[in-house]
Amino acid sequence: MDVNIVSMIVQVAIITLVAALLHELTRVMNLRFLAYWSRGWIALAVALCALLGITRLQQFAHPSPVATVTLFAIYSYAEYLFGYLVWAGCRNHHSGRTIDPHDWGAMAMFAALAIGLAIAFPDIERLFPCHAAIMACFFTVAAIECRTANSEHRLVGVRVLRLALACLAILFAHYAVMIGWFAHYDPTVPLFHLQYSALYDATLEVGMAFGMILLAT
Repeated sequence: MDVNIVSMIVQVAIITLVAALLHELTRVMNLRFLAYWSRGWIALAVALCALLGITRLQQFAHPSPVATVTLFAIYSYAEYLFGYLVWAGCRNHHSGRTIDPHDWGAMAMFAALAIGLAIAFPDIERLFPCHAAIMACFFTVAAIECRTANSEHRLVGVRVLRLALACLAILFAHYAVMIGWFAHYDPTVPLFHLQYSALYDATLEVGMAFGMILLAT
């Protein structure tokens, strides 16, 4: 089996476990920011399952264009929803602000963006540079939204969460530059380290989840 597919399966398993853990925490802790994060992790699990479906679909000689665009749109929108809910949770933790009707309008805009990108770039190598740049922006604004909490215990959680978000922002910006530049301007350059991109993502996402759990508990 391809190394990247194995890495993606491992990532899906880890993200699903994190989503289940945070979901269980929301049942015993009435914390709005934790509920946002829990839903965000569920959205990420959906996105990764869609990406697995895309990978399998593209192994066929003549994949269905409708199925390809649909899976790309689901993948993109679910990841944008994940990024948005992570940011919304950080904002709620710091200021107490909840998601309001204006936020639903932003989510509709992200849905339109996901569909538009899926139609314009029905190939992962063409879609991913734009997608990675957008995700890097989500992680950046979420990291900026993380502020110092009052208690020393929460201060540690904020620092861990902010560090993980900053590293994810750098990682996804790196994906956007590396894949965007070399795939379009010099496709002969082998990017062997990207075969393990799912493991890089999973490692930093586990760090982010750890910071979230520290804040919640």
